[in-house]
Amino acid sequence: MTAQVRAEQVKFVKTQSKFIFQNFRFSVLKIFLITGLYYLNKLIVAYIIILGLGVQVNFLTALAILALLRFIIYFTPTPGGSGVGEISIAVLMSAILPAYLLPVYTVLYRSFQLFLPSAFGAWVLLKELKAATLTESCKQETLNAVVQKHKLEAQL
Repeated sequence: MTAQVRAEQVKFVKTQSKFIFQNFRFSVLKIFLITGLYYLNKLIVAYIIILGLGVQVNFLTALAILALLRFIIYFTPTPGGSGVGEISIAVLMSAILPAYLLPVYTVLYRSFQLFLPSAFGAWVLLKELKAATLTESCKQETLNAVVQKHKLEAQL
């Protein structure tokens, strides 16, 4: 990619960003607010797990470690990054959790942050697919009934 193409792309992004910020300020603000609440929720759930394990720790200290952990997990290359999240949890959380709680915390953290949301998403997807299939089946039955009715009327 040449420098001129990159410069044109940067100019395009700058123009589009300016347009969005000028015309949709409130929407951009809502997006930032919702995203911030989303990540804060993830960090607070992780902090509550720590408290649930009976460990008293400063909220801001835990928040900083958890934010760093999230950053590492999000930017770990996959495939090939298998286990990086778990190892990162163990290394970073060893500063505030005793060693015997690290495996328990890791399982709980990954369960609340990854496994349960994935399972819930799969359940919703399957439910929606079933509903769509039933709807399609009803449409087909209705169409068949209409066709059958027209055939009977044509015979009379």
